[in-house]
Amino acid sequence: MTIDINKLPKYVHDHRLAKLCAPKPGEDGELDYSGEVVPADRLEDAEVITSIDESSPTFFGGHWHRPILDIDIPMQVIPSTTPGHGHLYIDKSLTWAQYERLLSVLADCGIIERGYYSVSISRGHTAVRLPWIKKEVGQL
Repeated sequence: MTIDINKLPKYVHDHRLAKLCAPKPGEDGELDYSGEVVPADRLEDAEVITSIDESSPTFFGGHWHRPILDIDIPMQVIPSTTPGHGHLYIDKSLTWAQYERLLSVLADCGIIERGYYSVSISRGHTAVRLPWIKKEVGQL
């Protein structure tokens, strides 16, 4: 099977590719599922793409990661009026306490803006503009 890296979003082209292998015990006794790293010149051998960003230098404690998630519930991303931005709709009911925790983590990680988090907590819900509604300059 030939891999067409261009079918993936451009921002994941520098992610580490790997070949699956049987898990083996790691140094901590837990199973290691990391697999065999596949060099860029052997794309046809790759079976998975990881969250590890090979283009970023490592730092004390490891690699930088760009999220790649296997989500097992229906969801959809609708582009927003801001180019390169989107609105994620996830078909999963949460209590307000669960949702507040999720929003807090997303804000801490910089996935949503801190201001969006604060306003959402204040009003007790999140909201996004409908796709056909344009944001006015200076409008929140």
